[in-house]
Amino acid sequence: MARARTSAATREAILEAATRVASREGISAMTLENVALEAGVSKGGLLHHFRGKEILISSMIEHFAKSVRSALVERVARDPSPRGRWVRAFVDLVLPRPVPESADAEAVPVPGVDLALASMNNFHTSVLAALVENPELVAPIRNMGFEIRRRIVAEGDPEQLISWLAIDGLLLWKLFGFIGPEDPDFESIAEALRARVRPRESPTEDET
Repeated sequence: MARARTSAATREAILEAATRVASREGISAMTLENVALEAGVSKGGLLHHFRGKEILISSMIEHFAKSVRSALVERVARDPSPRGRWVRAFVDLVLPRPVPESADAEAVPVPGVDLALASMNNFHTSVLAALVENPELVAPIRNMGFEIRRRIVAEGDPEQLISWLAIDGLLLWKLFGFIGPEDPDFESIAEALRARVRPRESPTEDET
């Protein structure tokens, strides 16, 4: 039993190391060697769990999708205002504020995602780039997107879906180099999107 736990922990460490490498350098620049170095394992140890780069990438994206879904579900469950919860959770993940608004701001870790929140959008951008080269590799992300889209549509508020599209549009701008995180317009757009999805009023009995 102890050996199985160790093996599972090693596999998890490799997947999260791959996520970090992809966030920094892009999926196309990710190699078995640099992931093994990041994870602190030998290349042979990595190949014991993942028999090639394509399998590693596919497993990494599936792992990331499951982790992001868990993080979204956790945030949705903590949101006291039912309307627009999924879009607010998404904004919280991919467009975190660089500095808390106050000393009392709550910094909530992302369960299962070994990333600083500020690098979440880097990985998202990297996945979008991978989509161009191999659409099937990002099927787990696409399936998660379909699920969340259904939840947003079920709320009956098209503004929420438009906000989601606007967030993806900002990330696409980043992918194509139209804007970068250091550009002051990036943060001003991000703040406008945060304001757009902010609850407009306290939840009522009818909403709960």
